[in-house]
Amino acid sequence: NTAYLFYQLREIKDSTEISILTKAIDITAKSYQHILKTMKPGMTEKSVVEIFKQKQSELGAQSTSFIQAGSGHNGTNIHARVTDKIIEKGELVVFDAGAWYQGYTSDISRTYPAGGKFTKNQKEIYQLVLTAQKAGIDKMKPGQIMYEVQKTVEDVLVEGLFRLGLITDVSSEWQRQLYLVHGYYHYIGLDIHDLYPFMHREIKTKKYQPGMVMTMEPGLYFPAGLLDKKPARAGDLSDEEFNEFVKATRDNYKKYENMAVRIEDDVLITENGNLVLSGSVPKEIKEIEKIMK
Repeated sequence: NTAYLFYQLREIKDSTEISILTKAIDITAKSYQHILKTMKPGMTEKSVVEIFKQKQSELGAQSTSFIQAGSGHNGTNIHARVTDKIIEKGELVVFDAGAWYQGYTSDISRTYPAGGKFTKNQKEIYQLVLTAQKAGIDKMKPGQIMYEVQKTVEDVLVEGLFRLGLITDVSSEWQRQLYLVHGYYHYIGLDIHDLYPFMHREIKTKKYQPGMVMTMEPGLYFPAGLLDKKPARAGDLSDEEFNEFVKATRDNYKKYENMAVRIEDDVLITENGNLVLSGSVPKEIKEIEKIMK
């Protein structure tokens, strides 16, 4: 149908589109660099977002395409709205932001410690998500099936969750689904989630091709109360089995409760591999802490 033809036209970006997208991404990247130097405990989520928006505007953005700054427990809601909540020292802040530039959008997520230093527990989750993200990016190459790349990312996360004592069985589908709560990639272009319905229709067969610009964005979220009730997705799991799971994992879960980490980059698929267009946005722990000193 007509919609699918438009999807095929928009899927591969030409050199002009890539140039515009790169500019949109660069505006957001510079805004993140600014936030790293200006965000401090005691500020509200809204005030940080206003600084971000102002910087994007100064750098030539037509407007902000999307922006989220969820601190502490707010970050555990993947669709959190920006609030007047005060950002406390010791909390992580999950950012998800993009800029419109000449009709095209960027979409970058980062997670930064409000006080400039990650705690030991925060580092464990952050490094796990970063390792999974890098594993996904490494596989975003021409000929690779998108779904297989998603599975690679999921497996890294699940193995890490097992290592941290947060799940008891890496092959348990309901335990995986307890923590793997969203997809890890989408096209960007004329929309933030470009061509989304069609991508989902083809997820198990679609291969990366040169000229695609896609995100890679794993995340882990630890909302309070997650283990208080057997989830619907657990299917026919008995109450006894769920209670055994909770008994084995609750103490470990408490270490990470109200914590959230998401890391998202914008990636151009090239003839021989890929190029991380948002690579100038700091995401290594040491680099983040150095800038936020």
